[in-house]
Parts: sequence; C-alpha cells; structure tokens
Amino acid sequence: MEEMTVLEMQRFLNQQYAEGKTELEALRNLMAILGLTYPQTEKDK
Repeated sequence: MEEMTVLEMQRFLNQQYAEGKTELEALRNLMAILGLTYPQTEKDK
C-alpha cells in the first residue's frame, strides 16, 4: 500500500476545495483513498 504524506493530503484537500466540495465530502474522499472507514453500529446501517 502506498502512503500519503501530510503535504499530499493537504494538496488533495485544497484540490477538493477548489472543485467546490464540502469539507465532509472532501474528508470522505480522502478516507476512501486512504482505505479508512468510520465505525458504524447496526443501527447506523
């Protein structure tokens, strides 16, 4: 798995901002790239 540096993550978020994405959308997109998921309970699904 390839890693992203802090600078690369910031550049990605800046790009998302320039594209008009909301903060939540940008963070979710970054999480997807990094392979992260937010924990969910059965109730949340």
